Amino acid sequence: MVKQKDKYLYKIEEEFNYKGFKCVVLLINLPKEETQFLNKSKYGKLINTKWRCGYVGVNKKHIFYKKDYMDLANKNYNFGIHGDLTFSGFRNEILPKGYWYFGFDCNHSNDKTSYWNFKRVKSQVKKLARALQRDELILLNLKDKK
Repeated sequence: MVKQKDKYLYKIEEEFNYKGFKCVVLLINLPKEETQFLNKSKYGKLINTKWRCGYVGVNKKHIFYKKDYMDLANKNYNFGIHGDLTFSGFRNEILPKGYWYFGFDCNHSNDKTSYWNFKRVKSQVKKLARALQRDELILLNLKDKK
């Protein structure tokens, strides 16, 4: 199913559960007319007009629920995924409701859509889910020892 928000077209390529988390691979397309406008703007040529993002949703019981990804970065959490986290929050207009999402995108200056295909992005989503599970267990164990 394709959803539109702002000028972007969003397509959930796959929604799946992994390690108890809601996981999503999302394909984003910028419409052709918007691409032509932006390429003529003062900002220069777009990096990509089509790219993927990966998201892992945590429920209310997770220790990182409603935590900002920048706060986690400032505390030196390293999730080991491509480009690190670039999003945290609800994305109810696009993603399944009821989860706080952590996400990353594959639209950095050196990224190629052909390289960051569905299979690679899904692999990174799973890696993020494992890291969120690992860090929660570590923090809960530290909490129990106090």
